Amino acid sequence: MIDKFTVQEKFPDVDEMARLWGWIQECPEANIDDAGPKSIDDFYVVMKAKAQRGVVLFVVSTDLFGPIGCFGLEAFGNGLVKFAGLCFAPYVRGTGLAQRSVTGVLERLSPRKVVVEFFETNKRAVSFFEDLGFTFEGRFTDETIIKGEPVAVVRWVKFPKREE
Repeated sequence: MIDKFTVQEKFPDVDEMARLWGWIQECPEANIDDAGPKSIDDFYVVMKAKAQRGVVLFVVSTDLFGPIGCFGLEAFGNGLVKFAGLCFAPYVRGTGLAQRSVTGVLERLSPRKVVVEFFETNKRAVSFFEDLGFTFEGRFTDETIIKGEPVAVVRWVKFPKREE
């Protein structure tokens, strides 16, 4: 089990970006719709645009494996924070490391409300966010297209301040 990890607030470097793109490509339909990036170069442009609009990116690393995950959060004022992507290496899934890294950052930020939206077909995301205490808030029918088919997007929320 991996006990030690670091979370850095930073834009992913070239190696980290390549790893992140590779992890996403292991199950692209869970992360990218038909309008999404088609190459690592396109992905870089999307990530850069997120950072320029105020998304804060967090790179999670261990001494043994190096970078093992990345997630983005965007603050909207009045204590509202929204996830802007999350992906971890397959070899750390199920270890609790992703949950611990996200929980640590959220505890430090101390938001009033945290929102995440993802494709309804992404069952791994449902499990991940349920484990973190998120609850289902709503469904946007046929919100996007994946492999030519309409897919709903679901919205899950958490109110950390209410849990104290």
